[in-house]
Formats: sequence, structure tokens, C-alpha cells
Amino acid sequence: MKIVNFKIENPIILDSSKTSTLVIESPCFFTYTVNELNKQIKGEDGSFLLFKNEKEIKFSSSATIVFDPINLILNDRKIINKLYSLLKNVAYESDNYLLTQEIVSRLENYMLKLFDKMDYSLSFDIELDSIFKLCGIKLQETYQNLVGKIIDYINVLIELKIADLLIMVNLKSYINLSNLQELYKHCIYKDFSLLLIENNFREPVSNEERVLIIDNDLCEILVNYP
Repeated sequence: MKIVNFKIENPIILDSSKTSTLVIESPCFFTYTVNELNKQIKGEDGSFLLFKNEKEIKFSSSATIVFDPINLILNDRKIINKLYSLLKNVAYESDNYLLTQEIVSRLENYMLKLFDKMDYSLSFDIELDSIFKLCGIKLQETYQNLVGKIIDYINVLIELKIADLLIMVNLKSYINLSNLQELYKHCIYKDFSLLLIENNFREPVSNEERVLIIDNDLCEILVNYP
């Protein structure tokens, strides 16, 4: 994969052989870049283009962005919605179909029985999503530290097929060198694209980190490219 923008001369290369870091020293251009990418991941129009195998794909269906890893939510709405969708498919498989119908029917009868005791005109609509929510279904969080939390998040993105690319903003301000190495190795092993966007340059963790630097004058410097 690669990301291109008319204001950036070199493409931001994303592949399984190396992780990628985009360093933007200009505060204005840093804000512009992060804001544009965030909008496009939300499904809005923007100036960046994302390509996979030379074919343009949408950010909204292929990428996600994290601004604050400390408050990263493993069970965010996008993940829960995808989890519910997969569970619904399982619920309506041949082995579970009759049981699913029976449970829904019993709940409907139960609600009608309750309504008979009320002096109000009430209605209801039982969907599997509401049953899943009532049961408090969510992913277990078993990580021991921040890098473990990020790795668990990446695994969920992969397993639920939510995104092929994770963009993290100023991650190097939160985790140390050894944790970065652990994260990079995991992404390479999982064939998952990770893009760090930083507002100041730090030495690459290893030759496995590709860095594109855009300085205050918007000049571009390449490290470990391509």
C-alpha cells in the first residue's frame, strides 16, 4: 500500500517488510495532515489517496487512526458493531437457526405479557443486536502494558477484518525503544501496515523502520527508503 498527496513529493510507502514513520516538523502541515486523514477515515472527502496494488481504495474501509493510545478503547463502536454482525451470522447458521428463533419468540411473548400489566400503549422491536447488548458481549482485555494493548487492538482489527492500516499519532512519546521493536516485529509478522505520524524526528528503531521527514520548510528527507 501507499499514501500520496499533492503536497508531498514522495509517496508514503506501506508494506510488510518495514514499518513507516512520517515526521512533520511544521505544526501547520502536521495539523493539516492529521486532520485530512482523520476526516477521510470518517468517510469525508480529503486530499490524500490510498492505494493497494496500484488500485485506489477508501480510507474509511481500510484504515483507522489513534490519537491517544492511553485511552485506546478495544471495544469501540466500530469493533462492537463488526462483532455483532459476525455473531448474527453465526446465530442464523443452520445449526443455530431454530434455537435463535425460539429465543426471540420467547422474548417477544415475555414482553407482551409485561405489556398486559401496563396502562400505556407500548411497542418493541427485538433484534439480535439488542440481545447481544443486554448480555454485555464484548472482547476481553487481557493486555499487561500499553504495547500489549496496541498489539491486542491490531489483532482485533485483523481478525475482524476492520482495517489493513493503523495510523498512530505521536506514539513514540508514549512507549520506549524495546516496546517499539516489539510492536514493529508483530506488525511485520502479521503482514499489517502501521504508520506513525510524529511531530519531531527520533532515530529509527532499526533498518526495519522507513522514515519520511518533512521539515519546517516542507523539504523532504528519506531514511531507509524505499
